[in-house]
Amino acid sequence: MATRSDVNLLLEGSPSIIEGSLAALKPYLRAPVCDFRPADGGCVPQPREGTLILFEVSKLDAVQQAALMQWFDDCDGQVPVRIVSTSSEPLFSFVGPDAFPAQLYYRLNVVLIQPSGADEHAR
Repeated sequence: MATRSDVNLLLEGSPSIIEGSLAALKPYLRAPVCDFRPADGGCVPQPREGTLILFEVSKLDAVQQAALMQWFDDCDGQVPVRIVSTSSEPLFSFVGPDAFPAQLYYRLNVVLIQPSGADEHAR
């Protein structure tokens, strides 16, 4: 059974807003915190505890997406860590048969957070 501390989060917004949101979330992230940036290449880490932050998840290549899906499947959908994914663009716009798998989107997007900047609050 998932509790609040077990849910995966998806942060969408500009890089500066995402960084500010991650800083605000820091006290609530389970240690150890591991991060992964698809642009750096390599394999997506599969930690056994803590928090995994996936920066710019929309940029995961097909191999990285498949590895994440396999990890979810191996764990019967309940990976042992909280996953915080970020995207500077709405991730749903990437969902499609030849792009970002819908099943992966829904596994990562348990709680969608779209923080707004100070300029949007002024309106």
